[in-house]
Amino acid sequence: MAVDADRDLLADTYRTRLSRIFVPVTVAGYPAVRQRMSDDDNTCTVTTGLGPRQALETEWSGLMTRQTSDPCTHAEEAIALVIRKLPPQK
Repeated sequence: MAVDADRDLLADTYRTRLSRIFVPVTVAGYPAVRQRMSDDDNTCTVTTGLGPRQALETEWSGLMTRQTSDPCTHAEEAIALVIRKLPPQK
């Protein structure tokens, strides 16, 4: 997981669209996007915008050679845990 507070990472992610699978979603009420190279890829990157110039980027990689669950769901669950621990916005 990486935190980016120097640029609008979510907007940059939309601009570049580097992965073949690009799905806008919401994570814990925040705009996000799922990215994967293919449906059978064990890796997923979820970028979540928390505010202007504030974003979390999480990559989940499965350890097994064959996919048994959706890696994007695991990444989103990890982000939701972090978001719940953030101090309230003022």
